[in-house]
Amino acid sequence: MKTQWQTAQRAALTASALALLLAAPASAQRLIPFQGRVTDGAGQPLEGVFGVTFAIYDEATGGTALYVERHTDVSIIGGQVNVLLGSIVSLDDPNGDQNPNDAVEFDDALRPRYLGIKVGDDTNQEMVPRHQLVPSFHSRIADTTIDGGVGTEQLADGAVTVAKIAPEAVLPAGAIMPYGGRTAPPGWVLCDGTTYDGSLPEYAGIFNAIGTAFGGGGNMFQVPDLRGQFLRGLDAGAGVDPDFAGRSGGEGESKIGSTQSSAVVVQTGLANSVSASTATGGLHFHTLLLRSRSSGAPDPLGFGTYQEAGGSGFSSPTTNDNGAHSHSFTVPSHSVSITPSFGGTSTETRPTNVAVNYICKL
Repeated sequence: MKTQWQTAQRAALTASALALLLAAPASAQRLIPFQGRVTDGAGQPLEGVFGVTFAIYDEATGGTALYVERHTDVSIIGGQVNVLLGSIVSLDDPNGDQNPNDAVEFDDALRPRYLGIKVGDDTNQEMVPRHQLVPSFHSRIADTTIDGGVGTEQLADGAVTVAKIAPEAVLPAGAIMPYGGRTAPPGWVLCDGTTYDGSLPEYAGIFNAIGTAFGGGGNMFQVPDLRGQFLRGLDAGAGVDPDFAGRSGGEGESKIGSTQSSAVVVQTGLANSVSASTATGGLHFHTLLLRSRSSGAPDPLGFGTYQEAGGSGFSSPTTNDNGAHSHSFTVPSHSVSITPSFGGTSTETRPTNVAVNYICKL
């Protein structure tokens, strides 16, 4: 009586294998999905449970197996065989010796791989011919990225989102930017001086970036309070900030996070009042023209009496000299109101501006 295996010995095998031929990431398990159809000598599909041994060679015939994996209980239904090669014995370490040089590779086009199959527990007879493992074009593209392989057409709409991009690839922790929203988006906080715990994982990045430059101590730190503030680049030795040494707060000599109060430039050379004097005129007299009186009549101004002067109506007395001298005078103080033509007056000096929130990256 013929056994089921004896029938299978005379069976014909048609099979297909889809191999992920290129090296997968170290954390991924490489597998080869294998499908085959087994028929008996009469061409009828084989039925039953069999032990099946798979071996991979680099020769179509003969040679030594590079890899051997035995599946003890393979259900063959309607002649169909379905297994995952590599699910029992690793394709990356077939000998189990942790030696990466033993890995079965499929990326050498000059050395194709062949699959040998034995069905049954009591035979060493391998079905012929061996099945060549043919690389899959799409699998090769999936396992490698060629130059220009991924472009706009390969990316579906919405496939790349902020949540799927490493935060440091977009903006580093501690980055400050203006923001038009009322509340901070995910991964950001408002620059409102709030204190956070830098020992918490969600705040570790920003804490490592800014430390306590804007306030805090120990693991507790404050984000910058930029409400109503303008930002100024750190001078860092450029000499553009003349009052750099007088900045308040900040961390260390760098003065990152330090502040300056509002100020205006003082105009010198002006005062509330000015003292001045006339030039010295030297020795001089002042002449007075007085109408004369009758002869011998007293002068009402006290300069004595005068004789009639030839019938003219005036006499010419002079004052006593006071020597060379000058006269001082004072210019009184006054205020001037200046209204600019491009704006108005207020309690601060400022440019035209728009209010936004500042946010800081976690």
